[in-house]
Amino acid sequence: MDITPELLNRYRKGLCSPAQMRAVEAWAERHEMVDDADFPLPGREAELEQEIWTSLDNYRQKPPVRAMHSRRWFTGGITAAATLVVAAGVLLFLYHGRSGKNNALLAEKNAVKAVWDTIKTLAGERRTVQLPDGSQVILNSGSELAYSRQFSTAARNVFLSGEAFFTVVADARRPFTIHSPLTQVQVLGTSFNMQAYAEDTAAWVTVEEGKVALTSLPYMQGARSITLIAGEQGVAGQSGSLRSRNVYAGNYHAWTRNQLLIQDKTLPETALLLQRWFNKKVVIDSNALQHERFTGRFNNPQPEQVLKAIAFVVKCRYSINDQEIHLY
Repeated sequence: MDITPELLNRYRKGLCSPAQMRAVEAWAERHEMVDDADFPLPGREAELEQEIWTSLDNYRQKPPVRAMHSRRWFTGGITAAATLVVAAGVLLFLYHGRSGKNNALLAEKNAVKAVWDTIKTLAGERRTVQLPDGSQVILNSGSELAYSRQFSTAARNVFLSGEAFFTVVADARRPFTIHSPLTQVQVLGTSFNMQAYAEDTAAWVTVEEGKVALTSLPYMQGARSITLIAGEQGVAGQSGSLRSRNVYAGNYHAWTRNQLLIQDKTLPETALLLQRWFNKKVVIDSNALQHERFTGRFNNPQPEQVLKAIAFVVKCRYSINDQEIHLY
């Protein structure tokens, strides 16, 4: 499969098919896209662009190599995406005239060659991760977090696909930045929830304490940013749209207390949430249920408990086995 600019843009937006994702990640994992000896100064954008696409051409001529995984530490997946996003970010920041950030970009570029750890949670699983700077991340089910084992002296960068609650240690000299396919979030020290699953059509950032800057499609021309403070939620869409609203932030990280909160969601949206929570495929067998909505709050939820409540509210029936839940 050819790795083209259009394919990379689709990857950044989370729009690739599984086969396309594997192709891009395999390419990114095998190529250092920026050479340490040739970090670009202003005016050398075209040279860097040519270097990157020369690497692409070289990749097309090489046979694929199978990535190796362990049960806990993952060397492919989002780690490869981290390499891709950092390198592409360097190019695009410079290409659009933001050369004043050369120092930070140099730190980002060097991070490409750092040792990255990736934590992945299965559906129904949650994990707490301590980062090298002392910041804490609670990772929700079906999520991946990639980070360097040693942050640079100028920046702290992590990559998220899924949902996590961050408590970030303050460090004014080293901004903390979270990258996802649709967004970039930068903080100095704060706590907030971020939901950015690859299959979702938007990303949500909800601030519990402090202040964050949310950027939509950060590596694309015309990227937009807003500042969020405690009690505000930012929503970034696939098209680059960006909006904010006032919310009760505690509701959006209720999952960290093992509390399932469903707030006025359609049944398909509810089904996706239950899949992540209970590690069972949820199938809606009746078209009449597609537009039904549900709201509920459950402490330490069990599948039967939640399904009985849904069946009562939307007037449907359900069946459940070891692998699937059906609503009809």
